[in-house]
Amino acid sequence: MFYTNPFQPKKQPTMEQLWVNEKSKYRIWIFLFPAILATIFILSIANIIVLTAGVDASDVFKHQYKNTLILSNIVTILLLSISITYYTISIFNSYKEKNFLNIGQRSIGISFFAFLTNLTSILTSFSQIIISSNKADFDFNYNAILVIWIIIVAATITEIFSLRQVLKIKSLFLVSYQSELVEKQIEDIRKNPEKYQDILNMFGPQMAQNFANQSQKTNQQEDNSQENKAETTTSSKEQEIHKKISNLSIKELHELAQKLEISSYYEMKPDELIKIIVKILASE
Repeated sequence: MFYTNPFQPKKQPTMEQLWVNEKSKYRIWIFLFPAILATIFILSIANIIVLTAGVDASDVFKHQYKNTLILSNIVTILLLSISITYYTISIFNSYKEKNFLNIGQRSIGISFFAFLTNLTSILTSFSQIIISSNKADFDFNYNAILVIWIIIVAATITEIFSLRQVLKIKSLFLVSYQSELVEKQIEDIRKNPEKYQDILNMFGPQMAQNFANQSQKTNQQEDNSQENKAETTTSSKEQEIHKKISNLSIKELHELAQKLEISSYYEMKPDELIKIIVKILASE
């Protein structure tokens, strides 16, 4: 177990502990997402087939109108094919590493853009299709098109819900990863305080000395009274450190994170990075 929030300590399971629930809690959502992506992919191909089957080249307006719909479906198909490929790769990597930290790393954004393209095309074209259905010379297969569109819309709504669940799972593993990272860096500072002396001096010589003194201890006593006292002291340290680094630029935060050897710091949001840095520096 790790403490995730430096201001409101809360126990968080490790990634290894989270992975125990892979089959019972996470698997259905991890695989439902690409399954629905594939369904929308197939329906988009079917939509193109139905549209092209009714093209009348003699009617310029009709031909251009159908081409616009076909083009939007082609764009959707291309985006979905890229998304499915990336997501499949991320699934293999996730099961190899036994965590969902990087699940759908590239595919989620691409698939979301594909949904928007598809839905925009359907919603803007729906009224025109209904109007055109009253024209005897307009040879669309309306029933087939409407059925396909209704299924696509229903699948997209389900997909958005599924995506939300995948992001929640990803977030759980991200928080756990950051907690493990903090614990690792804290341990490194305890063992090698001289290595981080220049960073600790940024927050005053007293803090640097505290770290140096703490590193001399071989055993940690954790009775309740000492624990309560430590929490009060840590809270005060956290507030002091937070005040000093909250005004740093993103470049300065990255430089500090680099010195603390925090991996993947460039992918973190500023607030997220500040919390990790505060947690590490206030650990003693």
